[in-house]
Amino acid sequence: MSLCRLYTSFCYVLLTSATLVGAHAQPQSPSTHSRLCWQEGIRLKWEDFQAPQHPSADGHDPAKLSALTAVVMPLTEITDSNGAPTYRLDCVFLRDLSWVNSQVKSAEDRASTLAHEQIHFDLAELIVRKVRRRIADGIRAGEDIFSSEVNADIQCLLTEYNPLNDLYDDDVNFRAPAVEAAAQRRWTLQVASELRALSPYRSTAATCLD
Repeated sequence: MSLCRLYTSFCYVLLTSATLVGAHAQPQSPSTHSRLCWQEGIRLKWEDFQAPQHPSADGHDPAKLSALTAVVMPLTEITDSNGAPTYRLDCVFLRDLSWVNSQVKSAEDRASTLAHEQIHFDLAELIVRKVRRRIADGIRAGEDIFSSEVNADIQCLLTEYNPLNDLYDDDVNFRAPAVEAAAQRRWTLQVASELRALSPYRSTAATCLD
């Protein structure tokens, strides 16, 4: 049995966007080079996971974990090209806080681990696109996008992320190899389909905002 099937993946999310503009406090302040913005066609690599040890096992035994993906979704007030106030929302992978188990050695196991963690990152991008769509819909409808109603909708969407990750892990991890593979394929296809449906709201910036 391959090592990756002995371990589980755990996604640690740092929601710096848990409140709106001005709330960007983080447990650590990763340097700019440690940030990887989600971009179409750019996949996670083994060397992107640079945390020297598991930052937070959150009750799990680190020896039984294969990887940890740290993601932030900073929501920032900006001015658009027409001078109107709006939001910018990024989907950011934090290399400094993302970790892989050194016991995962073989190319096959590493590929499997990366494929799993990529879905965690893609799920964050999916949430980001949903928030961007909500903001765009509000602007088109003439809403005050800084109102408590829109704020509540944004927060509701952001809080979908952790349960969605848990559902993914529960569906894929600790199954028979054939069942795990089938579940991984199903999630990969499903997430790709949902991302395509929200492609007008995809992340395109190579540089992430703090």
